[in-house]
Amino acid sequence: MTGAWTEDRARPLVIARSGDRCEIDREPGTDLAHRVDRSDGGTWAPSNLLRLCRKCHAWTHAEPLLAVEGGWRLRSTDDPATSPAWLWTPYGQAWFVLSDLGDYVFSARPPVLPPWVEVSP
Repeated sequence: MTGAWTEDRARPLVIARSGDRCEIDREPGTDLAHRVDRSDGGTWAPSNLLRLCRKCHAWTHAEPLLAVEGGWRLRSTDDPATSPAWLWTPYGQAWFVLSDLGDYVFSARPPVLPPWVEVSP
């Protein structure tokens, strides 16, 4: 896909990718979350977006260092198209890279062991 990403172009791809479920805990999805914040130069590209439930979205903002370990949030210098995230997907839970085509790409070389964090209610 060419051209600048907009929310209207990206939203249906991310919802379809996730099955409209939270990509952290598989609860019903409610939010689109930027991995690199818009204020840090993050875009609306599907690789930079996660479908999250409200609880997980709030948690990624409340615990940014832990969220970075899981790839759910990224630093401004990270490339979302090459940075894996530990995700629940229709294919199971593992490290995946998110493509701008709206696909999961299994990451055979995870950055670290899976993050074992509890998301508080």
